[in-house]
Amino acid sequence: MPELAIAAIDQLYITSLSGPAAQLLIPITQLAKKYNKPVASNPGTSQLHAGAIFLKEALSAIDILILNSYEAELLMTSLLIKVPIFDTIQPGDDTLPELLRKPLGSATTCFTLPQFFKEVHRYGPRIIVVTNGAEGVYASDQKTIYFHPSIKIKIVSSIGAGDAFGSCFVAQLMHNKSIEDALRAGVINSASVIEQLGTQSGLLTNEEINHRRTLLDKNLLKKYFDF
Repeated sequence: MPELAIAAIDQLYITSLSGPAAQLLIPITQLAKKYNKPVASNPGTSQLHAGAIFLKEALSAIDILILNSYEAELLMTSLLIKVPIFDTIQPGDDTLPELLRKPLGSATTCFTLPQFFKEVHRYGPRIIVVTNGAEGVYASDQKTIYFHPSIKIKIVSSIGAGDAFGSCFVAQLMHNKSIEDALRAGVINSASVIEQLGTQSGLLTNEEINHRRTLLDKNLLKKYFDF
């Protein structure tokens, strides 16, 4: 039975539930919370198009939320949050990564990444991640915004890169790694998948990730406060 399966796990990771399956997110996350199981969700574009309202209802039971920048825009629009434009943006500061110096959204819903983090945290998630393609990945733990650039590699195929990052990031946190080390591991695993054909051929073992992390420049990761 699904309930017995959830009761037996250590961590629940929910990837995209598209079409009619999108509405299952609410009972699945509620069941996980019944058994006090941590929940990570990487809903994907198709799920947000199919049922952003279900994600909104489930946010209170989600501990880690992972989206790309376009999905963040879709979610913010579905939340119908009105925020003052450019409240926290710092235009002209070229030292900031892309999503901290330009607005997201559309003409009807325009917001900054710090505003997005602040508002979505209020719904429940304690850690929120926003990936931005080749530029890199952002994360917030309600106190700090972290940014790690993508690793410069030869791109063979980007299929599966998001799942490789998200699952590795969550697994690292599950094993009590810091957000900083979890971001490094996720970026390393994702880059390895991008260098290979197929979604699984480039996946790394924990030992391989730990080794590559020792070779990665720790100064690549930036932390921002007071946003």
